[in-house]
Amino acid sequence: MQIKALALYSHTGELRTLELVPGAVNIITGESKTGKSALIEIVDYCLGRESCKIPEGPILDTVAWYGLLLTRPGEETFVARPAPRGQQTTGLIYMETADTVVLPTFEQLQPNSNVDALVETLTRQVQIGEYVHRTPTGQTRRDVAVNFRHALTYSFQTQGELGDKNQLFHRQAEEFMPQTIRDTLPYFLGAVPEEQIGLEQRLRMATRELALAERALREVADIEGQGFTRANSLVVEAREVGIIADGPQPQDLTGALEARHAVTAWRPSNANPEVTDQLGSLQAARDELNARYQNLTDQLRSVEDFAAASDGYADEAQQQIVRLQTIGLVPANADAGRHCPLCESELEVPLPEISEFQQALISMQSNLRTTSRERPRVQAILGDLRQRRWATREELKSNAVAIQALLNEQSAAQELRDANSRMARVVGRVSLYLESISTADESEDRRRAVEQTRQRVADLQAALSPESVAEALEYALNVIGNDIRSWGSALELEHSEYPVRLDLRRLTVVSDRPQRPIPLDRMGSAANWVGYHVAAHLAMHKWFAEHSRPVPNFLFLDQPSQAYFPEDAFARDAATDSRATDADRLAVDRLYRLVFDVVSALGGSLQVIITDHAKVNTEDARAATVEEWRHGRALVPMSWIETNVETASRDVDSRSAEDADQPG
Repeated sequence: MQIKALALYSHTGELRTLELVPGAVNIITGESKTGKSALIEIVDYCLGRESCKIPEGPILDTVAWYGLLLTRPGEETFVARPAPRGQQTTGLIYMETADTVVLPTFEQLQPNSNVDALVETLTRQVQIGEYVHRTPTGQTRRDVAVNFRHALTYSFQTQGELGDKNQLFHRQAEEFMPQTIRDTLPYFLGAVPEEQIGLEQRLRMATRELALAERALREVADIEGQGFTRANSLVVEAREVGIIADGPQPQDLTGALEARHAVTAWRPSNANPEVTDQLGSLQAARDELNARYQNLTDQLRSVEDFAAASDGYADEAQQQIVRLQTIGLVPANADAGRHCPLCESELEVPLPEISEFQQALISMQSNLRTTSRERPRVQAILGDLRQRRWATREELKSNAVAIQALLNEQSAAQELRDANSRMARVVGRVSLYLESISTADESEDRRRAVEQTRQRVADLQAALSPESVAEALEYALNVIGNDIRSWGSALELEHSEYPVRLDLRRLTVVSDRPQRPIPLDRMGSAANWVGYHVAAHLAMHKWFAEHSRPVPNFLFLDQPSQAYFPEDAFARDAATDSRATDADRLAVDRLYRLVFDVVSALGGSLQVIITDHAKVNTEDARAATVEEWRHGRALVPMSWIETNVETASRDVDSRSAEDADQPG
């Protein structure tokens, strides 16, 4: 990831672009107060820094949006961030990613994302893995999840940092930053496995597999020792619940295992699932039969009552007929009811006439004949009703028998289910035991599995061990130290004749003299401080590029000539300035020569952006100069500043007029 362009948008919508060349040295030279040192702060702000460190002045006064066009193989990303309002920064940004991005117009700059999403996107683009530095046990600081912002530590060297003998890295003087650099630099150097999270997960799984394998091995040992007792007890349980038939107990482990394998072949007996439905149907039929039986009983009682009444009438009528038939003994000419028919004495109450008796007899005989004719029909009806009631009663008996049978079957089914449950529990214990143990013949396979899993755990632990990380880190630091020493010699820095190393504990460069090590803060001369800073950061970026480490491939160096030309007023041109000595010019040339050589050797994998007062007048430096800010030219166009001054003046006049209008 390198920088293709810097874009500034004024409050009136004008666009100022600073185009840079990826994979090369880019030099921006110019006078003081032209905005050179602000470039690092602008880029850092665009890349998601929480606070804005852009210097107060024309840049903050005139710029409404700060934009940065990043490029990497096959993709470009443009990110723009609104200027802060006073001390308040905003997390809203504009971001666009495509194969090729055209800088948007001022009107198109509408926030569409935020800083957190930006950092996440850039972290993914430079391919930083999901690495989390775990804080050692007993320490209270938090774990560090590495992201793109941590990688920027190695991409910036401000003027103050480049010449600081006490601070080697960007923002190293800030609170918590030294420890963060110590925690994350091993990852960026590649000492920590890229797939650490995956390795940690695999280690957890392998450790779990090892525990299971060791338990299985212990089961084998149990079988070889006292496994027969456990196996035999399970056989006894199986016989008690009826899974296997009674017989002699096994006399050895082999017999017990064979019996247990027979147990696992058991299948539960089926209970009739239709019992409940049939019972409901029978109960409904019983209710219908009860209703029918009761109806027939009521009808039969009514007919029987009618038949009894009819028979009583017939008997009484027969007796009346017998009585009336005696009328035949009375003479036909007898006085009609005035004299007794027997003694012929005169009656006080006259008797009915003989004809009336005869008429009553005829009527009674007629009714008796009618009753006699109806009696067979009544008896037939009674017989039919009795037959139907009897049949219904038989159906009720059959229904009751069926219901009782189903109830018995339901009870039996419940008992069967209970028995199945008891048997299933025994079978489950046997199956679990068979699955979790091995016979003595399998013990060697179990032991081999334990050894293999144990070796896999050991390999993963070794890959994640602090010793392996320390070894890889030491190797990387040694290679970087060799480059620092070699390039320090080329720059003619003091103490570069001795082994030089990057000290991660103290975050500095150390020269290991035979008598005692000499850290950077005990080396004299600003030339040494600047020279070792440049050499150290070039050496780290060389390592990053050659090992494809997830670090942005650009390095900002602000005022590398400061040790030789501290004041711009006296060193506008290092080649012609009268105050610049030949030694100073040669030292600056060597510094620039080193930068060009390293960038050239890396073949486009590193972009170096130098902002400097001095104008180095070598052929390479002239060709690499992208802009020169002198004679009124600067980062912010003069027209923006003039417009801002006019606007501010009008605002002041307007406020003064408003104040004058206020009543005194």
